[in-house]
Amino acid sequence: MRKGILLATVAGFAAMVGTGAVNAADKLKIGVTATLEGTYTVLGEDGMRGYDLGVEAHGGKAGGKEIETIVGSTDASPDSAVRAAKKLVEQDKVDVLISPLSGSEGIAIRDYSKTQPQITVMNAASGALETTYGDPSAGITPSPTFYRTNMDGAQWHAGLGDYAYNVKGYKKTFIPLASTMLVLFLAAMIFLGTFFGFQNGSNQHSFPVEQGQGKGSHTYIAW
Repeated sequence: MRKGILLATVAGFAAMVGTGAVNAADKLKIGVTATLEGTYTVLGEDGMRGYDLGVEAHGGKAGGKEIETIVGSTDASPDSAVRAAKKLVEQDKVDVLISPLSGSEGIAIRDYSKTQPQITVMNAASGALETTYGDPSAGITPSPTFYRTNMDGAQWHAGLGDYAYNVKGYKKTFIPLASTMLVLFLAAMIFLGTFFGFQNGSNQHSFPVEQGQGKGSHTYIAW
């Protein structure tokens, strides 16, 4: 989380200088949303430390202007992310928005950014594929001002199934899907898709659920 926001911060600085997004004021206003309430509070606090490191590394300036940071708190829900973003963009008048944490937040912020074309939005840590992926046939259109520097959930495990089956020789897999984050389900499905894709089209797949069953022939993925 910290590394994700740090990368987004550095990329955001480059975008602001390169595109002239900075306004004529003496200070550059950067809005940052973080999960500072709810289940993922610790991750939000860690993310803000990453952001602070990024600002410090650039001497507190970007494009020759002093950085003014305004933070918006979310609880990882899409509604809270949009509320925080609206305040930062429409009331605080930030020049750049760095947001959000969760996958569902990312999709919501992507859609909101389409209504605010004057703002550059840097994805902080959302791993949702749909934040930057476009598929018009499915009604999914990306935002021209929403950018990511982190990998999405599909990229995390796109090659893992091939590796587990063809290199490691595993024939069965067990994945405990005990998570509330949709992006982890996406990563699991991508892994399963590539893993089973190398079994000659067979649809006879086994999902053992008892702990310790067939340890030698299973791939264990823990989130």
